Amino acid sequence: MKKLLAMLLALGLLALCACTSTTTTKAPETTTESTSEETNQTEQTGTEEPADAAEPADAAEEPAEDAAEPDDRVKPLPDAIDVTALTDASVAASFDERAIEETDGKTYLTLQVYDYDRYDMVDISNLADGSVIVAGGKDMTVSSVERDGSLVLINGGLTKGGMTLTTQDDGVYYELGVNDVKCYQEKGEVTLPLSAGFMLTDDSDPDHPNQTYGAEKLSELVSSGFTTNNTLVTIENGEITAITRTVAP
Repeated sequence: MKKLLAMLLALGLLALCACTSTTTTKAPETTTESTSEETNQTEQTGTEEPADAAEPADAAEEPAEDAAEPDDRVKPLPDAIDVTALTDASVAASFDERAIEETDGKTYLTLQVYDYDRYDMVDISNLADGSVIVAGGKDMTVSSVERDGSLVLINGGLTKGGMTLTTQDDGVYYELGVNDVKCYQEKGEVTLPLSAGFMLTDDSDPDHPNQTYGAEKLSELVSSGFTTNNTLVTIENGEITAITRTVAP
């Protein structure tokens, strides 16, 4: 009986040992996180605001506009008359039947006024090959200059397609046209009254020169022609005091 108890006790101990056999508990793996920050941490490379660009030096002052090149052309002297202010002058003029008008007992005359280019004597004396002269508003390049007394022939003169100048020894030259008349250019139109003492002197008929008339005769004579090359009008204090008509060239 004692043997049986002893065997049962031994079996119980064995079972107990089997149940309570210790198992080795595996320690959990510890992930060792690096606590040190990366030594070569990438530095932010955010775009650094550029330092304000240095203000440009004061912009160089714009160069002054090139001075206008000197005008070496030989140009006419300023106009001798001002059509907008004809108060006292003697002018070449033309008019026709339509130009005469009677208003309030006074006779008015509408004139086409003309003048010609005048050149300084010094400028003409300095003309040479290559010079440029302005005539009638147009440039003419000088290729030759011939002088014959009071005449100056530029590029062969008028008959050869150039121009002929002359002087009356008064310090100026002027251009000659066909029949040696002045080269007149129209300057404008003006309407003026005839003065109370108006006088027309008519030398247009070589057989009967120096004919004189008053204003009442003007309308009868106008049809026979008052042109630039034969009519000189004298103006005083804004009124026409005299007209002289010569033989037309």
